[in-house]
Amino acid sequence: MSIKSYELLKKADGEVQPGNSEIRALEGLVYDWGSFSVERAWMEVQFNDKSNLRAGKFITPAGVWNVDHGSPVILTVKQPFQTGLVAIFPKSQIGVMEHGRGYIGDADFDYKAYVSAGRIHNTDKSHNALSIETPKDLAVGGNLSFNLPVAAGLKLGASGFTGMQNQEYRQRIVNIDVTQTAADAAKEAAGLVAQKQMLSTDIKAHIEKRIGEYVAAQALLPDNHSYEVVEKAKARENVFGLDAVLDIQRFSLQTEFNQQRIKNQLKSDSLTKTTGFYGLASYKIGMGENANITPYFMYERVMQEGADNNEGTFLGGANTKTPGSVIDGFQTYVTGVNLRLYTNYIVKLEYSFADVITRGIYENNQDAFDAGQLNLQFSMAF
Repeated sequence: MSIKSYELLKKADGEVQPGNSEIRALEGLVYDWGSFSVERAWMEVQFNDKSNLRAGKFITPAGVWNVDHGSPVILTVKQPFQTGLVAIFPKSQIGVMEHGRGYIGDADFDYKAYVSAGRIHNTDKSHNALSIETPKDLAVGGNLSFNLPVAAGLKLGASGFTGMQNQEYRQRIVNIDVTQTAADAAKEAAGLVAQKQMLSTDIKAHIEKRIGEYVAAQALLPDNHSYEVVEKAKARENVFGLDAVLDIQRFSLQTEFNQQRIKNQLKSDSLTKTTGFYGLASYKIGMGENANITPYFMYERVMQEGADNNEGTFLGGANTKTPGSVIDGFQTYVTGVNLRLYTNYIVKLEYSFADVITRGIYENNQDAFDAGQLNLQFSMAF
């Protein structure tokens, strides 16, 4: 049991009032060090190119980076924050997906539509991730992308998702009546003072010690435990995104725009809006038959409005450990080179700089949050 608080009912002069000592603890707040997380595990029935059915845990089909984010595949060392740390779209979901491919002239398109249990939460290190009580709590979403015969290739995509964020915790309440213990401790203290074995100024500390010993022993007894369900979050989230990839000979441009809108139903539909955009440009330079080097530059901007209107938002005061939200968002600048040898060996050297946009008490101290980072990565693909 993790004790969140321990409070005795006292008068101003320190005398213990008749009443209960109450200890509350949230259950299930566990982090498994050394554990592993499965990104996807599904089974699929393939009918033909146009229609296939998949069931299990799948990566959310949204944009470019959320689908292809493995180190050998991506150009950079780090992925955009909006597809990782902030995660505007859910990274993965558990449900059923229908997907397929069609053709329109020289162009082809891919579609995906799914029903799922919604966003998998890991806030507060809780394993109480999914809460589906009615069909309205189910999430739905999809993705549609077109491959067009423009230049060396143009891909355009659109994604959408809507679902509920429901989080409930079973809270353990330990009720212990300390009235008799306090009275006995006061009587004992009075006797010790009368025998000149204790100073009168030590009476308060003596009573608190005896009560503490009693509470510590009684708190372990199941008969003193009761439980109640605490509804931590109940919100409707709607997410949409657009993406594009353009290849012109050796030049490539990739971009995504994503926005999440969360309405907190526990706070009169108060809104939290998170908007993210990034653009990535690169140019591939051949170095013989078995090597190429690709310099690149990426800019990203993520902004969040009404962060404190919903539980667990990335820039909310509870998450940043500040008195309310003091961060509006951030923008990052990334530049680097990607060296690929024999298609299997990849070396990446990258520098990134994060510019944090603050407000409130930190509005005039934005530089204090800014940070730069140099990364070197080596990977080998099989």
